[in-house]
Amino acid sequence: MRNILRSSIIGRGSKVSGIFFSSGNEFLAIFKETISVQKERLAEARERLEEVVRERKEEFDVKRQRRGRWFDSSAAAEEKFVYGGDVAYSRRQIEKQSKRLATLESFYQEQKILFSNCGDGDCKISFGSR
Repeated sequence: MRNILRSSIIGRGSKVSGIFFSSGNEFLAIFKETISVQKERLAEARERLEEVVRERKEEFDVKRQRRGRWFDSSAAAEEKFVYGGDVAYSRRQIEKQSKRLATLESFYQEQKILFSNCGDGDCKISFGSR
């Protein structure tokens, strides 16, 4: 639990000196909200990436028409123009975030089960030093 406070799940990556939730239910609610925000951001990133790919395809078509036969209009050139560089980087980052989100959701489900074993979900958690 101490590591959760310092993680990006609840502490948003900052070093938190204490807890700011008083019950298991509150912890789960904050955790669930964080996952929802991450899902929204991931969906927005995917939408933006699709938009960039569409724009680049259109731009490539315009270049193809303007430059005529002197322009490399091969499928490989189009692939490199449309999907290379920052698009490839963004795809990798989106994939990493997608995997991280799946891990968070799995962890959330585990915590939900853990806290449900405390009766009404309000376990008293001790964060004292070892």
